[in-house]
Amino acid sequence: KERDGRVFGIDIGGTSVKWAVLGEDFSIRERGSIPTDFSTAEEAVSTLMEIVEPYADRVRAIGVSAPGGIYEGDPDGVIHRGGALTYMDGCPVGRLLRERFDMPVAWTTTASAALWASMPRAPARRLHGRCARDRTGIGGGIVVDGRVLRGANGFAGEFSFIRND
Repeated sequence: KERDGRVFGIDIGGTSVKWAVLGEDFSIRERGSIPTDFSTAEEAVSTLMEIVEPYADRVRAIGVSAPGGIYEGDPDGVIHRGGALTYMDGCPVGRLLRERFDMPVAWTTTASAALWASMPRAPARRLHGRCARDRTGIGGGIVVDGRVLRGANGFAGEFSFIRND
C-alpha cells in the first residue's frame, strides 16, 4: 500500500466531521463525512480514531482543524472552548491521535484552515482576508505574505463562532 506523501485530513465542524485522504500533491483520493452528534470529547475522539483506523497504514501524517482555540506550538493540540462543541474544551486531540497512530499530527482552528484553503495562490497577493460561513457560525482571519497571521497567542486577526441563527 502507498504511504509516502499521503496525509489524512479531519475537519471537526459543528454540523459534521469531514475527512479526506490527500495525495502528495494534496489531491483528494478519498473522502467522507459523518454528523457531529457527539455528547462528550471521549466519544468524539473515539469516533475520529475509528475514521482514521482503516487508513492508518496508508498515511504518514494527520491534520486536524477544530472549532474554538488551538494554540500554535502546543505539543498536545488542546482545544480551548470548542466553539459550538463546548464539550471539546480541554481535549488534547493532537496528543491523543499522535499516541494512537504513532505519526505526526498538525492542528489549527477551523477559521484558520478555511482561510488558508481559500487564499489565492497568486504571489502578488500579499495581504488577504476572508470570511467563511458555514451552517453553525461565521469565522475568519488575516493572511500576510501568504501565511495565516497567528500572533503571540495564536489568535491575531482571527474571529470565530459568530452564531448565524
